[in-house]
Amino acid sequence: MIWAPSMTYRVRRVAAGAALVLAVSAAPLACSASGSSPMPTSSSTATSSSTCGSSVCMAGTGGAGTGGAGGTGGSGGSHPTDAGTDGASVHPDSDGGDGGGCGDVMTDPNNCGYCGNVCMLEDCVCGVCSPAGTVPNPVCPTILAVGASSGFQVGQTLAVNATDAYYVTTSAVMAVSLGGGTPRLIATTQGTPWAIALDGTSVYWTEQSIGSNQGFVMKAPLAGGTPTMLDTSGDYVYAIAVGPTGVYYGTNAELVRIPLAGGTSSNLATLQQYVYGIALDATQAYWTTSFQGGLYSVPLAGGTVATLDALHSTPGPLVVRDGRAYYSGGANDDLWSVSLTPGSTPTSFATEQGEVGLAADATDLYLIGGDYVARIPLAGGAVVPLSPVNYADPPSVSIAVNDTSVVWIDSSGAVSLLAK
Repeated sequence: MIWAPSMTYRVRRVAAGAALVLAVSAAPLACSASGSSPMPTSSSTATSSSTCGSSVCMAGTGGAGTGGAGGTGGSGGSHPTDAGTDGASVHPDSDGGDGGGCGDVMTDPNNCGYCGNVCMLEDCVCGVCSPAGTVPNPVCPTILAVGASSGFQVGQTLAVNATDAYYVTTSAVMAVSLGGGTPRLIATTQGTPWAIALDGTSVYWTEQSIGSNQGFVMKAPLAGGTPTMLDTSGDYVYAIAVGPTGVYYGTNAELVRIPLAGGTSSNLATLQQYVYGIALDATQAYWTTSFQGGLYSVPLAGGTVATLDALHSTPGPLVVRDGRAYYSGGANDDLWSVSLTPGSTPTSFATEQGEVGLAADATDLYLIGGDYVARIPLAGGAVVPLSPVNYADPPSVSIAVNDTSVVWIDSSGAVSLLAK
């Protein structure tokens, strides 16, 4: 779905607290010394895991920080607003650090995530207010960073490789090691970044000029450096994907290809009414659209556009894996699957998941939706909830996977990691 920044949306399942906003600064937040409200700090979060009963829960590893949350030797806490100045996660308001003593912020519904955050008719699971029983056997994630933003391009603001997670804030492209540590600035943007993609050498993103319809397609080295403008559009730019020879991106009306080094762009499909999700395989580009809906394909170099599903697709996340496409569609936000051969019949893969982010590895499909991060075998089977998430409308969330980890952004702006 394309979200208009000028409109008002209904907020769902977001507990009170300044940390839970849709677009927050790149700097993380920390609780004040009194534990009553968050306050800004310049440090970053990286947390470690410890065993809490049958679940893996968060625990700070340091507490040597001297910032506003501070204290020494503290442990505990996983809320994205918790950070010591040494970069390790510290929650000063739990019983583990400075004597604030508001209890276990991982499970206390009156102090969920941080002191004073009350879950209304919900359980506190992994520091998140979650409907009772939603995640029966939760595994709490490691928080790598905070301050991530959706840029109104839901589901496409996060990308991972073997070592790092790349994400966007309201004015920058950032990276953080999957092993934890201080987030790194890759590039400062001239507009609002909306979607991100990687190849072996570079990070690519779309961004929108503030106050105009002009969009840009940008590129920078994975290690950071001066960004290169690959293309500019007199229209909004949305999703992006990278292939061996080209960058593919969507506008209000077109699917566009441009060489990896920049140059002359080619319109591969027109009259598309917002190209939202893009995925590639060895020969074809695939995308979903808004308004008229639909799932389509076209050869990577251009050619005849084929319709794969004109009935069920809605503008949402898209994954292509092993000859099939997986996407959200229908009135109930069901998850659908269809063969990549035109003329095939789509099948319902899972019902009423409300997924707004999809990713896949060799065996499983991972989704992030209204209540949790979950896993579904690609061969079919039950939806397995893994961890609860903070979620709001508009749902500023994304998910990505590599061989060892599941990484996601939720509506609090936290970049979280769960080992497979």
